[in-house]
Amino acid sequence: MLRRLRTPMRALLSMVILLLLAGQGSSRLHAQATSSYAAAYVCALCDFGGTATNGRWPKEPGLLAKGADGLIYGTTPSGGANRDSGTLFRVSPKTGALEILHSFALDERGSNPLGGLVAAKDGSFRGTTYTGGLYRITDAGRMRLGTGTVFSYRPGDKEPQILHTFRNGDLTGVAPKLCPPKRGCQHTPQQRLNALAAYPLSSPVLASNGVFYGVASLTGNLKYGALYKVESSDSDFGITTLCINGPVPTEPDLTDAQLRERCLFNVTNGNIPMSLSADPAGDLYGVTLGSGHPLNPHGTVFRASLSGAVTTIYRFDGKTGSRPYSVIVGSDGNLYGTAMLDGTQPSGAKGNGVVFKMTRAGILTPLHTFSGGADGGQPISGLLESTDSKGLVYYYGATRYGGEGRGVLYRVSPTGDFKVLHRHPNWYSATGRTPSGTMIEIDGVFYGSTYQGGMHDGGLIYRLSGVDLPDVAKPPFTPSFTTGKLEASASVPWPGQTQPITIDVFSGVVASPGKFPELLNDGLKIRVSNCRNPHVLQFVYREKIGVDGVAFGGGIKTNNGEMYEFTSDPNNPKWHTDGGGGRPNPFYDQGNVYRIVNPFGLTMFDQPNFAGEIFGPGAHETWRATFKSYVMCNCQVVREIRWAREVAWIVDPPASLAVPPDLNKGKQGPPRYMGWRNSTSDPVTKISIDAPSDPDLSWANAQVAADGYEPLPIITTR
Repeated sequence: MLRRLRTPMRALLSMVILLLLAGQGSSRLHAQATSSYAAAYVCALCDFGGTATNGRWPKEPGLLAKGADGLIYGTTPSGGANRDSGTLFRVSPKTGALEILHSFALDERGSNPLGGLVAAKDGSFRGTTYTGGLYRITDAGRMRLGTGTVFSYRPGDKEPQILHTFRNGDLTGVAPKLCPPKRGCQHTPQQRLNALAAYPLSSPVLASNGVFYGVASLTGNLKYGALYKVESSDSDFGITTLCINGPVPTEPDLTDAQLRERCLFNVTNGNIPMSLSADPAGDLYGVTLGSGHPLNPHGTVFRASLSGAVTTIYRFDGKTGSRPYSVIVGSDGNLYGTAMLDGTQPSGAKGNGVVFKMTRAGILTPLHTFSGGADGGQPISGLLESTDSKGLVYYYGATRYGGEGRGVLYRVSPTGDFKVLHRHPNWYSATGRTPSGTMIEIDGVFYGSTYQGGMHDGGLIYRLSGVDLPDVAKPPFTPSFTTGKLEASASVPWPGQTQPITIDVFSGVVASPGKFPELLNDGLKIRVSNCRNPHVLQFVYREKIGVDGVAFGGGIKTNNGEMYEFTSDPNNPKWHTDGGGGRPNPFYDQGNVYRIVNPFGLTMFDQPNFAGEIFGPGAHETWRATFKSYVMCNCQVVREIRWAREVAWIVDPPASLAVPPDLNKGKQGPPRYMGWRNSTSDPVTKISIDAPSDPDLSWANAQVAADGYEPLPIITTR
């Protein structure tokens, strides 16, 4: 009889060994400075670990699934109400509201679900736990601890339904069905195979025949692994383990070793199977983390028929990558996947993981080899295929290291066009650390998980949009600003934060004396602190007013190429996104302006735009710009700053008509800062920081769209 792993401590130790094996080589990874940063919008949808019963540390493969109700469902392998045994959760993609639906325990439902969830056609989900579960060993009902489970969960149920408990080779309590004449009864090879499987790392996938198929990463305490389908072959098992080399043997005297070699993953065809992907045309594809060849144990890619026959189609050799974690079938019929380690960079240097394309015949093309620096390292997540608005196909994934030290989100085209979408900063609380789970897409927005980070360092679910935005250039140097005169201040308590968000507005500010032109003074400074993933979204309308107080219409083009459209009637202002000056998106803090931005705060400087020689001799007029500046923290509007600026222009006739007026020598009055004038009859007010008039960004996004920008992300108030 094959040995069985009885204790949860040894089960967890086995999991740790696997994860340590997967993490080899991380010492080569490093952060790397870049001259630009990705402009995609990233915010934390929800944080794990906030309460004693909350989930923690979502980990690969960790699949998220969209429910029929539009909510996101998933699992965490840790946290929960029962001694860190994991949770099943759902979260709203609109509000970020997190609900723990079930806390796993070391009982009949299993514990430590690593694989996440896969949706079934009937609205339910399938998943696995890596350890736990109970199976009967006597007719009296005595139970023994299992080595993982397969479960089903339907939204609205109190708890998952257990479909199968893995036994790790233990056949105690299973009635033998092979009873030849004049010999004692014994278990059939199929019964023995069903009992062998143990410790599933991934969840089963839905195949083209409507049946779920999965892999168990270990068998009988050995690094073999098994392929199974979630169909009961008798009352003791909820799965049928398939023989990867053909039909299940029927010889009654087949030894355990012979059965393993004939029917399970092994050192020749790859061991520790990680995950499966279903081909709509019929077959299954998957990867093994190890082996593939006794002298070259870097992992394999395999194809499996629905009857269970497995063909190894590629063996990694280190130069093309090592330790594959996943593979999917692309819409073009090719396979796309990631190998977590090694590969060869274009320079010939050793890489830190590969994202690849492969034909079904096993011809591999590296699409990108990671360096471990700014482009990321160790691509541990699976890939998600998505088609953009132009009909272009990209594959989205994540690395757990590199970038700014804590991983990157990226996309790559089938031809190898690679782009970093986000670099997770070395701040625990901002957008998380160590992204690991495979993304899902809902209504053109991407969602994924990080293993660490967040407000409680328990990981989080992030939201990613704006993936087509070009990178933003970093300022050539870090500016500095004088303090100036405090015009307005606000302190805003915010859910989940121990410290309030603070907003201060100063006038009369001088920016970096000696580094900027002399004209960059007497500006306005907005400083925001304790603001997660901060941005300022700014709108403006402009007036040109004559000495008689009458506003002109029309517009004018300034030195920096912006077109000023003047409002002639302040009762009907012509608002525009204040997104000029080279900004690739409407956020005022993400372009060619003077700013200091970090993951939890920003300081930005705004000063009058100086027009060229546009005034005729004797011109006396005032330019007024009226602003509303949305302060956004983690994709939510916190406050709205209402302010205006007036500049008087006085151009006296020159002594000689041949001498043009010099606007930069005493012909411009100092700026005057004030609050809003909603109409000509309103009094001038002070700069104010108010509750947002547009908390769901409905007006703002309509204006942004009219000005040619794509919609902005928003998490509605919870």
